[in-house]
Amino acid sequence: MESAQALFSIGSFDVDDLILNSSGGLIGFVILKIFAKLSPKSNVIQARGKPI
Repeated sequence: MESAQALFSIGSFDVDDLILNSSGGLIGFVILKIFAKLSPKSNVIQARGKPI
């Protein structure tokens, strides 16, 4: 959003918002990866009955 405002000169561009939005997205991604590693994995069975 902030980069679009800077490119098209629409509204006000605030570097603080850009930094906070980027860091929030990064923190959310890290939390997602942590939960993905901690969650139990289910066995996916192929047509021949062997797990992948």
